Amino acid sequence: MINAELCEANRVDAGGDGDDYCHEWMDEAPFGAGTNAYLVQSWVREDRLVLVPNWMYWESGDYNINRHTVSIVTEATTRLLAFTDGEVDFGSINIEDLVNFCDNLEDKPNVQSKAGYICSYRETFTTTLSAFNLHPKALDAGEDNTNTGANSSLILNHDCSDDGVAENDCSVMEVGAVRAAISYAFDYETHRRDTYDNSLAPQYGPIPTGFLYADTQYEVFTYDLAYAEQLLEDAGFIRQYDCSSLSRSGAADVVAEADRDGTECRLPNILGVMANEGNDYRIAMAGQLAEALGTIGVATAGDAKPWAEYLTMYYTRTWDIRFSGWAPDYLDPDNYWSPFAGGYSIGGDAYGTGYENADVNAALLIGRTSQDDATREQAYVDAFEAWILDPNMIIIGQYNGVGVKHDDICSPDWVAIGSAHWFDYDKLPMVN
Repeated sequence: MINAELCEANRVDAGGDGDDYCHEWMDEAPFGAGTNAYLVQSWVREDRLVLVPNWMYWESGDYNINRHTVSIVTEATTRLLAFTDGEVDFGSINIEDLVNFCDNLEDKPNVQSKAGYICSYRETFTTTLSAFNLHPKALDAGEDNTNTGANSSLILNHDCSDDGVAENDCSVMEVGAVRAAISYAFDYETHRRDTYDNSLAPQYGPIPTGFLYADTQYEVFTYDLAYAEQLLEDAGFIRQYDCSSLSRSGAADVVAEADRDGTECRLPNILGVMANEGNDYRIAMAGQLAEALGTIGVATAGDAKPWAEYLTMYYTRTWDIRFSGWAPDYLDPDNYWSPFAGGYSIGGDAYGTGYENADVNAALLIGRTSQDDATREQAYVDAFEAWILDPNMIIIGQYNGVGVKHDDICSPDWVAIGSAHWFDYDKLPMVN
């Protein structure tokens, strides 16, 4: 639960006429908007969140914990130290650090706990992915890269129209072949096996294993640089630009055909790859993708960003490729398909990709509304077949991994969708 005053004091101003997020109706209830188990007592951006029980939820006063403090710590070693020292009860511990608290990690479903800790294996519906921005922008000159309201302008570096006029009217990211090529430049198996230490199960489309109609998807995208390069070549993106002349949005120098030696770049601008500091897995994936794209003539810039810059890139849309994840709210296949690949026009596009594929949208509307099982199944088949020809994101894998907590923490034996339901936790009293 949150009230209008706290919302207004801390919200991000994204700009525009529809930027009225903190409505007065938040104050109509005694404590503000919402009916959940805990109230937001205080919040400091990029620092901490403090929750206290909502007495309207816990009418009998039978809540387990009287205060939850959630600290936002981007540095993995700092999180590890805080957990090891007992400053926190549980948190985000890197996979490579689990060996300090757990045994038998080579057989994760049968993981064992070391003294003082509880290690447990979870199969989740959380999807790890990398979204593509079809309408990327660049910050205007003089704008602050930590200001989420900074001005930015569309990058127009390709002629997408067939009106007979040779002029740049779109971004190369609007070309399906470019996005498909990027998808084939990602090393799926290495990241599932090594980066995530076998904690990512294969996932070939928006629907994760365990949902209805997951079998309407099959493996299409693999790590195949030769094919990725051929896709670009066939789409007309030949090696012709002087790589040293490339910028985020400026005009590139074209190398005279007689002077080309095969080291030229294929795209006229540098693609911005988005990963956040503190998430070593996203940083590793972004680094691999950037290196692979470089070998086929696609220049990128993708050093890890602190949250202030990361948020600015998101709100100003100054990115081309963004690594992220998703944990849904409902157990329905459309809860993945529509947010992932449905267009904004049908209430989708949660990642702000700007993707609108008429065939995908039409199929998803059928899958969303039909009550006939065979009709729904065919709709998701059709959506997948259209999407693989024109992808708007890389579906990397489904997270199945090990969580750790101190052994005085009692959590429910079920964890819906891999989330931590704090109001179901309890903590054993200390005994001298």
